[in-house]
Amino acid sequence: MKRKLPEKVNEDKKPTDKISNEDQFVSKENVIEILQKKHDAAMKFIDKKILEVDKQYFVLHKLEQDLLKKINKKKENEKNLVKPDQPSTSNGLIELDLSNVNILDDQESYLDEEFDVDVDLSELIP
Repeated sequence: MKRKLPEKVNEDKKPTDKISNEDQFVSKENVIEILQKKHDAAMKFIDKKILEVDKQYFVLHKLEQDLLKKINKKKENEKNLVKPDQPSTSNGLIELDLSNVNILDDQESYLDEEFDVDVDLSELIP
């Protein structure tokens, strides 16, 4: 198999300027300066990423704390609503034993007094 010779190069075109030997080498100071710039840029990038991760960790930690508070509050509310020593009916209502309570003893004295009661229902409602 014979090789095809390249077409003749137009002699009007000049070859590119030759690079002198001095231009081929970069000074040691220039190399150090370039590497220092690259190092600084890399460190800035790493610091930025570390800050982003720290922010994400803070947000996740805050969410975790909020969820734990809500779970504990819900458990406490459930514990306060139904006490184990009180029997409950099949529909979830608590049966109160009023056999030992005498309602008629001081009925009139209670009717004469006024009571102010502040109740925060938001704690009772899950």
